[in-house]
Amino acid sequence: MKKRIRPAILLTLVLIFLFPQSTGCAPKEIEQTNDSLKIAYFGTNSLISGPLYEFKQSHPDVEVITDFLPMTVEDPTGDSFYTRISAEIMSGSGPDIILISNSGMNAGKMMRSGIFADLNEFIEQDLDFDLSKYNGKILEAGQVEGKQYIMPLTYTIPLVLTTQELLDKTGFDISTADNYNAFLEECLKYRQANIPGAPKLAMNNYIMPYLADAVDYDTGEVKINTPENRETIRLNYEAIASQRGAEGYGVIGGGISFALPLLENQSLFTHSFMPLVYHFDSYRALKDVGTPVMTAVCDAEGRLMAEIVDSVAINANSPNKQNAYAFIKLMLDGLSSEQQISGMTEIPISNEAVESYLESLIGKEEKLSDVYPGYVCEVETLQGLTQEEADAYMGFLSEIDGAYIQEKDVYDTHRETIRPYYQSETTDLDSCIKAMEDKLKILISE
Repeated sequence: MKKRIRPAILLTLVLIFLFPQSTGCAPKEIEQTNDSLKIAYFGTNSLISGPLYEFKQSHPDVEVITDFLPMTVEDPTGDSFYTRISAEIMSGSGPDIILISNSGMNAGKMMRSGIFADLNEFIEQDLDFDLSKYNGKILEAGQVEGKQYIMPLTYTIPLVLTTQELLDKTGFDISTADNYNAFLEECLKYRQANIPGAPKLAMNNYIMPYLADAVDYDTGEVKINTPENRETIRLNYEAIASQRGAEGYGVIGGGISFALPLLENQSLFTHSFMPLVYHFDSYRALKDVGTPVMTAVCDAEGRLMAEIVDSVAINANSPNKQNAYAFIKLMLDGLSSEQQISGMTEIPISNEAVESYLESLIGKEEKLSDVYPGYVCEVETLQGLTQEEADAYMGFLSEIDGAYIQEKDVYDTHRETIRPYYQSETTDLDSCIKAMEDKLKILISE
């Protein structure tokens, strides 16, 4: 009499014969050797140099390899570098750790593809790591379903800087900054009033706030062709973009030159895309001639949105993840160092670091010629801050509603489809928006 094969055994045999390849599809556990560390970054990044030195000192037996591309006139944003690194990581190879700057990669898509390691696996076992030191809303930009795939390092928020005297002189209603479209309408009204002797409205498109929500990888939605976005784009053109290149449009610069047009009564605003050291150098200079006013510009939904400038991730296929995590910790610690803060332009994710920097400016007066040698300006002294002014800035950071990492494909698609409208190459806004929507639908489905 033949023995009967038990149903459970029979099912197992069937699965083995029908799906012999299934085990090959399962995620492989990468053996950790932690005998080396390969770091990829673009340009001469100050966030790397200090941690790199410290890591070599504390890990003398670890081979450290840097994969970087210097910034050039031909490739100022590192397109070729990020394209290569993205391809390497997607193929399962590449560096152990990658520093992402601005819109160099499709970070949102890559976080959802499983190619970055979940940093929480290290953070939760690290008793020395204190998440409360960092801005929680900024951290969320690198999370998917609670997993921290990318660690943001620095960010910006959209700020305008002016003086109360200029606002009083021109009648500009700065309270409209709590809604981007209302703010643009106020800008347009100011422009059209053509007040004799009034300063110019020197601004770039502050942010492209609609780009933060342009694609939703989790729902598969493309959110660009909406009435709010259509109005934002139209007003951006009417109030700001159409005036670029016009005589007397105003001056846009860095450092103390942010404040120069205001000091000379040539511009109503200075806008600060690097709103920390440069912002406060300008703010302190303005105190010598008036009452500075700094205001955050919210988007059309009333949200104060931060844009991540620098962030870092660990390759999920790295055999050196512990080394990579140790390096990230050094980078975070470096953001709080006095030397790093003194040269910081963007805002570090460490709230303590920002507070420390602001406290160093309270009551501190410096000669302009000492801070900016050779710079000619009617202002001789950079005034110190008050505690109230420092608290006001920290208040902006605490009110941030959300943060985003700009997607390369979204940015490039915007440049291809919407920028021609801003540059007056076409007046057909409907076609531009439709073209962007169609391209993004293709990208999100890939």
